[in-house]
Amino acid sequence: MKKINISILIISIWMLFSCSDFLDTEDLTQKNSSNFPQTSEDVFSSLLSAYAAIGEIKDPYWQTFFLLAETMSDDRFGGGSTVDRMILAVNEYKKSQDNMYSGIWSKYYRGIYRTHFTLESIDRVVWESEEQKNKILGQAYFLRAYMYFDLCRLFGTVPLVLSTQVESLPKASPEELYGCIFSDLKKAIELLPSTSLANIQDTEKSLATKWAAQALLARVYLFYSGYYKNSSIELSDQTVLDKEYVIRNIDDCIANSGHGLISDFRNLWPYSLSNKEYGYAKNNQLEWIGENGDNVETVFAWKYSTLLWKGFSNKINLYFGIKGQDQIPFGKGWGFGTVNPQLYEQWPDDDIRKKASIYYVDDPEEGTTGFIWNGENNQQETGYWQKNICRLMYEMRKEI
Repeated sequence: MKKINISILIISIWMLFSCSDFLDTEDLTQKNSSNFPQTSEDVFSSLLSAYAAIGEIKDPYWQTFFLLAETMSDDRFGGGSTVDRMILAVNEYKKSQDNMYSGIWSKYYRGIYRTHFTLESIDRVVWESEEQKNKILGQAYFLRAYMYFDLCRLFGTVPLVLSTQVESLPKASPEELYGCIFSDLKKAIELLPSTSLANIQDTEKSLATKWAAQALLARVYLFYSGYYKNSSIELSDQTVLDKEYVIRNIDDCIANSGHGLISDFRNLWPYSLSNKEYGYAKNNQLEWIGENGDNVETVFAWKYSTLLWKGFSNKINLYFGIKGQDQIPFGKGWGFGTVNPQLYEQWPDDDIRKKASIYYVDDPEEGTTGFIWNGENNQQETGYWQKNICRLMYEMRKEI
């Protein structure tokens, strides 16, 4: 009996110290950091996942940078209906629930993690050329800068995470955060090729370019120098980034990118499609520039799907659409972000961008009919329009 017990003990000890090798097998069904990436195409796929993290719009539906920034601005009200507590709270800088911005916080840090995974994977594969490798690196640095800039504008200062390693970090200083953002954009400008818009392949026109990095650099500098009152900043490589550096890059972008302004601002928006029922487009002979590469004004834009309830559809159009009633060519929406009347009244009438940007339903030139102000006039709309809300709050909508 003792011999049997000793044998069982020996077997148990053997299993304890040898089973780790037995269990450490390659994952044959899913990709993870142990088996991915293996090729340059794999690294590009990981980069695309970072793009996807920023462009994705899903529940909580209102947690997108553009929607939050517009609703918090002086240009818009919350809109919607009385049940849309979240967007009403956002408009008034109020709290509607605990951790009400956790969704967008997680979304951006998820995307930042994916850029780090790409950066840390860059030397694990064989590249066809240094140019191919640099294009991936440049885009990764651009995306990280883009996401940190949005986070800083939303939350002020945030933790500065610079690797895939799990850490508990305090909030970084503005100098640290913007130093990283400027440094990333500087690297992106140096790494990405100087290919003009006309020579960029159609399959790459949705990707970040040197010109996008230069344009974002200027935007970040305007915000940083205006808000923090610092005209220059020293980067981690001891170079100093100042106004002259930014101006040189903007001049390069203007001269060599192939981007510029189209002849008529109003043709930027889909409402300018030839439409016999929409008087404004018809009377002004407007024609939408479209999405086939003719819009030279677009330096960088997220590409969305037309599948409405998927995470990559542009539901911002739905949120800002007119509440509960069809108005050609705008369609039916949720009524978020109704325009502040002061913006419309203070905007000079002789600026064609005014009517091109704000839909005023009482303007006869719009050629729209049937707009309903009060739920009492439409059984399906009862309760949507509140009597105690001023009329002008619902008579204008800014186009996006």
